[in-house]
Amino acid sequence: MTTIGIIEDNEVLRVSWYEFLSKQKSIKYVYSFDSINDAVSSQLLPNIEILLLDIGLPEINGITGIPILFKENPEIHILMITVHNDDEYIFDALKAGAVGYLEKSVTPAKLMEAIQLVIEGGSPISPFIASKVVRFFKEPRKEEQIKLTEREEQVLRLLTEGGTYKSIGKKLFLSLDGVRYHIRNIYYKMQVNNKAEAISLAIKRRLI
Repeated sequence: MTTIGIIEDNEVLRVSWYEFLSKQKSIKYVYSFDSINDAVSSQLLPNIEILLLDIGLPEINGITGIPILFKENPEIHILMITVHNDDEYIFDALKAGAVGYLEKSVTPAKLMEAIQLVIEGGSPISPFIASKVVRFFKEPRKEEQIKLTEREEQVLRLLTEGGTYKSIGKKLFLSLDGVRYHIRNIYYKMQVNNKAEAISLAIKRRLI
């Protein structure tokens, strides 16, 4: 029997999956959380064998959180279930160590099939995502395009102008935590570790 974890901030969906999976005879326990921090602080991660993980989570997004989850449980199998189907998200998740990638439109029956496939050592990927993976390897690769949201571009522009977290928050009507959240995402998407690297790459790639 398998122990399943769910990290999903949509309460309706999280409860729906929890209730469905709890009724399955092949599943021993189901634990659910609304964020990466909630899962870590619960100290239950070492008990979880398969984790259903969303990407668009508060505080720490799912992809950024994968290394944190592996630190808590190196043997955990992470199955992404998300509305995001952009190439960037798909390959970042798989490169980070996710064993599979499904869309949230997956039916309960298909979800159980995916979990069973993970148990058997497989990597479940929805047909639409699989077609993108195949196309990725067929197409000649160009320099990866960095896709920032409009808000991330605003934060990055103010950062390059010498803005502090406090001044950026004031101009964009964001809390300090909100500014930190966007900057973490910017650093992640740009694959940099600090402000200087972000500014240098932003100028080089003409991101702002």
